[in-house]
Amino acid sequence: MKNLSIILKVIPVVTLTYLRMFEPLIWGRITQVHSAVELVLNYIVFILALNLGIGLLSFYYRRRKKYSESKKDNVINGLQNLYYLILTGATIMTILGFWNIDASTLFTTLSIVAAAIAIISRDYLLEIISGMIISFSNEGSI
Repeated sequence: MKNLSIILKVIPVVTLTYLRMFEPLIWGRITQVHSAVELVLNYIVFILALNLGIGLLSFYYRRRKKYSESKKDNVINGLQNLYYLILTGATIMTILGFWNIDASTLFTTLSIVAAAIAIISRDYLLEIISGMIISFSNEGSI
C-alpha cells in the first residue's frame, strides 16, 4: 500500500515536470497566460516534490527505527513542521510572483530598512534598559 502511495506521488511530479518543459510551446504566444501558467506549474511541481521528499524521509526514518505508521516522535513532527514552513515560504513567493515582485530585491530592501531601524533605535532601547536596571537595583539613592 505504501509503494502505491509513493508511485501515485511520483507520477504527477514527473508528468508536471514534463509538461513544464514543453509549456512554452503550448502557451508561448500569450505572454500573460504563459507567466501565470509557469508560476502555477512551478508551484505545483515544487509542492508535490516536497511532499514526496518529506514522505520518503519519514518512511525511511520509521523503517530504521521500526515504528508503525501511526507512531510519531520529535523527528517526524519536526519534518512535518519543516514541510509547513517551506510550504508557507513557497506560497508567499508564488503570490509575489503573480505581482512580478522580484524576491531578491524585496528581501534586500527589507534588510536595509531593518538595519536602519536597528541603528536608529539602538540608543533609545539602550536608555530604556539602563533605566530599568537602575530602577530595580538597590544601590541607587536620591
